[in-house]
Amino acid sequence: VQHYSAALALAPTDERLRTARQGALLRATANDPIAAEIAATAASHPRSGIARRNLGRFLQDVGRNADALAAYGDAVQRSPLVAVARLHLRIGEMYSQQLQIDEAIDSFRAALAIDHNNLVPRQWIARLLMEDGRLDESYAEYLVMLLLDPLNAEVHARLAQIELQRGAFVKAVALARRAVIQDPDHMQARYALGQALLRSGATDEGRSEIAEYARRQSEQED
Repeated sequence: VQHYSAALALAPTDERLRTARQGALLRATANDPIAAEIAATAASHPRSGIARRNLGRFLQDVGRNADALAAYGDAVQRSPLVAVARLHLRIGEMYSQQLQIDEAIDSFRAALAIDHNNLVPRQWIARLLMEDGRLDESYAEYLVMLLLDPLNAEVHARLAQIELQRGAFVKAVALARRAVIQDPDHMQARYALGQALLRSGATDEGRSEIAEYARRQSEQED
């Protein structure tokens, strides 16, 4: 921060120096001095996507979420494509925290449109759809993720949970088994496997899996 301040004393209108100093202040959590500086930079460099992004980060940190979303939206219009994808992710996360599911999904889809192979926005979309009870849509998103990452234990576990909710217990068993093979410590997968086995009639094996789930959970708590 001191070095950037010294450089700005020599070149007070340099946008790159101002936004770099703001980033340093944000990392130092020095919110009081950055508030005035962000406002001044945003006013003097109205086309700067970085300045708008910094403003959004600051507003989010102080709990002004509506203003933060507006600032991020402005930053999207002023930023290069690679930065836009990250901004859409941040906007989607904020909407999801506010339980604005459709808006969050739209933001994650916007990020996905820029990078089709990025699993992060697709994971968000699939999980939000599942939590919203839109199982068919969620299932389709998880299937696409399997094509991109066939050994993803989390995806197999989520698919198993959806099949459990659908009452397709045999399919749930197969999916949960794959998840547990890929990651023996995946607790959701192990619990889903136990439940699916019990409901499919494999009572002894189901009880054994539930007992193993309880044992591992106890170890984690210890």
